[in-house]
Amino acid sequence: AMGLWNVLAPLLKAQPGHVMRWTPRDFHADALPRISNECCHSLLMPPLHTLPILDPLSPQPQRLRNFVANGNVLVVTGGIFAVEFLNKYFFLRLDPAPGSYTAKGWPIAKGAEEIGFAAGPQEVSNDAARVFPVREASLPEGSHVLWGANQLAAVAMMTFCERPSDDPRDPFVVEKPSQCAPKGPSSRGGGAGGCSCGDILLLLNDFNTPDAPWKAVLRHAIEYGAQNTPSSSS
Repeated sequence: AMGLWNVLAPLLKAQPGHVMRWTPRDFHADALPRISNECCHSLLMPPLHTLPILDPLSPQPQRLRNFVANGNVLVVTGGIFAVEFLNKYFFLRLDPAPGSYTAKGWPIAKGAEEIGFAAGPQEVSNDAARVFPVREASLPEGSHVLWGANQLAAVAMMTFCERPSDDPRDPFVVEKPSQCAPKGPSSRGGGAGGCSCGDILLLLNDFNTPDAPWKAVLRHAIEYGAQNTPSSSS
């Protein structure tokens, strides 16, 4: 998605060492094992054009889940494949709402200011060929709609948590934020009993031809990942 990278170049340059771009081809890269147990980084995933074929319980997806749960941020952009990726490898149940249309676009949600997006655009455009919302009810516990309307989310933040397990075949267990994370609109960092959490920022736009408001949302997502350092991590 060249449109995305054209927007990203100056943003990534402004956040050296904090934000890295990542694609499923990087599942086997050296950087992911190294940073999966560190804090605080952000990975930006461009829109997918296919879904990688891996066992969700294999080491590579587990490293990505560990990365997020260790107080880091995964910024996911795109449409249906992005949703399927998160559903498969993060065990979510996001429900796409194809064909949805809001004449006035997607307004900023009331909770966005608490998350740190108060300076974001008041509204982002809705192009049915470019924007792929999900149903708000399908977001996991602890999520926040940042831009959306009519029980649909075009931009959302989801908290993802893990707890160590005694089972050597499955060393980590996905945990609900309410059972793990510190209280607050963003729950990055460590919780009780070795449980820790990070954030997934989901921007449901393919970014082929992003307009100024969507570019601003992407900028805020990257800045959030680079600057919002948690108080602790596992």
